[in-house]
Amino acid sequence: MLFRSDSNLLEDNEVLNSLLNNRLYSNTLLEPQVSIDPKQIKALATVYGEFFDEACPAKEAKEVAMAFKDKLNAEYTLLNQMMMSKDTYPFLSELAPIIQTMGKLLKKEYTWYLTNLNEFEDQLLDAKETIIDPIKRFWNGEQKKIFDSIRGFFSGNQSNLEYIESDELNILREVIKHPKPYTGNVIKDAKVAKDTLSTKVLKQIEDEREITKTDIDKEISRIKNHDDFKLLDEAKQMLILKPFDDELKRLKDQRFIANLRETRANVKGRMLERQLNEMVRLAKPPVPVQEEVGTTPRVAEPVIHYQRINTVRFEFPKTELRTKDDVEKYVEALKEKLLKLIDQNKRISL
Repeated sequence: MLFRSDSNLLEDNEVLNSLLNNRLYSNTLLEPQVSIDPKQIKALATVYGEFFDEACPAKEAKEVAMAFKDKLNAEYTLLNQMMMSKDTYPFLSELAPIIQTMGKLLKKEYTWYLTNLNEFEDQLLDAKETIIDPIKRFWNGEQKKIFDSIRGFFSGNQSNLEYIESDELNILREVIKHPKPYTGNVIKDAKVAKDTLSTKVLKQIEDEREITKTDIDKEISRIKNHDDFKLLDEAKQMLILKPFDDELKRLKDQRFIANLRETRANVKGRMLERQLNEMVRLAKPPVPVQEEVGTTPRVAEPVIHYQRINTVRFEFPKTELRTKDDVEKYVEALKEKLLKLIDQNKRISL
């Protein structure tokens, strides 16, 4: 016989409590127990073994069904825990349908598993073969480590990858958003692509570092060969060269292509202009203008000031040059502007 309370099947302790508590009499129903065919017990035990990869520990109908439900609940909990990472691993969303199915099964009473096995057997076993087991193997094996290394590679090289174009980059982008990276050779091919791309990125960084070093050395040489630099004592020469030397020291630790290119632009632009002006100031300090006795001495403006050619601005009516006449007029306008700057004691740094 089966005891129910408000349509819920009661277990042994619950039955005893209902029988001893007269307030629960009206809600407690007694109904004949469904006869269970031994074949149904064996069938459920077989599904238990196939789905959970272990032999069912029970033999009797109720024990087999309860063991199945308990194990199903543990699996349901495990898959839900994995689903919590779906924002990081989007493919885990593939588990959602089978988790939903398990949730519905867990609401059934134990006899239902024995008498309605045909309603869920195929769904569970198919999901195990095509989704659950492949994802578990991925999750607990080398594939997840490779997938994580790819994600880490993207995270650590995001800015560098903007300067790299290759088939390998497209492969890695695809695997990150692949709906089933645990299938076929997806991860295997991605690892090969990542290793190849890593080599390309490191080479590109090293090339950029070497180009940057060459540019810094070139500007150092330019300053050292300047006539005004030779007028300075050793301490002042070191002061002028220090910003360039500092950039050279930082090069070995710089691993971002954008920063290396920005360093080159700064060294050849603002830094060079600033240090040239500082060099002139130290080599040829302004001389006080002689005034009448009793008046405050005035200091003359620096005789020389450097300005980069790419910061020279001048008016020109057109936005593009189409004819020889356009070129001549443009050159004439630039020439006029440069001559004015020279008259203002400017030196144009090319």
